[in-house]
Amino acid sequence: MGRKNKAHEARRGEILDAAWKLFTERGYEGTTVASIIDALGISKGTFYHYFQSKEQVLDAISDRLGQEPLSLLQAVVDDPSLRAGAKLDQFMRVARQSRLSRVDAVVAVARVLYREENLIIRHKVNARLTALTRPLLTQIMDQGIQEGAFQVSNADEASNVIWLLSESFADQQMQTLLGPLSNDQKVAAMVQRAQFAVESLERILGMREQTLTRPSEQMLRLFVNAVATARQPGCDSA
Repeated sequence: MGRKNKAHEARRGEILDAAWKLFTERGYEGTTVASIIDALGISKGTFYHYFQSKEQVLDAISDRLGQEPLSLLQAVVDDPSLRAGAKLDQFMRVARQSRLSRVDAVVAVARVLYREENLIIRHKVNARLTALTRPLLTQIMDQGIQEGAFQVSNADEASNVIWLLSESFADQQMQTLLGPLSNDQKVAAMVQRAQFAVESLERILGMREQTLTRPSEQMLRLFVNAVATARQPGCDSA
């Protein structure tokens, strides 16, 4: 049974890899189930044994992209030694470090997601990331309210507002990363925006200034340099 399961997962992974490669080359709308089947040289029956549609393939790819940092963030939320303020700070730092540790893959994926023809993929990935991560943020908000560390009245609404702001912030940072500015201009813009974003979060939650760690200029420069040197993404990016 174990061997069959491994073979099943391996074939499923091959389909996802082939689909991702086609999405990067042709865009989501330009990729058909038939093209995925042809790329792998498999039968229709084999494809439909694993996935019912192209949309289901995209769901699976979104899950795979969103799951990578989840266990690290969950460990922070579950740490009983951390009070809410420290937990939120660590949560943000782990998220940043996770992106930095796989910066080449992050940049490669971003190049795909931010192409106009892949808007659907970007929305799908963002939605899945929200579904996986925002409940963890809500747990931190709830703990902070109970401890009196966060001056908000509703944990779920607070996490929703913070998540929406963080999504907008991340989108602006990525647009800058992939844009036409010089490297120094990109770093300056991203540092200023990051400082403002963290300051805003502290004010929303009623925290003292400088409680949360700011992303360093050095870290942001690593992302900028990665964009400047990264190869175009391939099927191994997902």
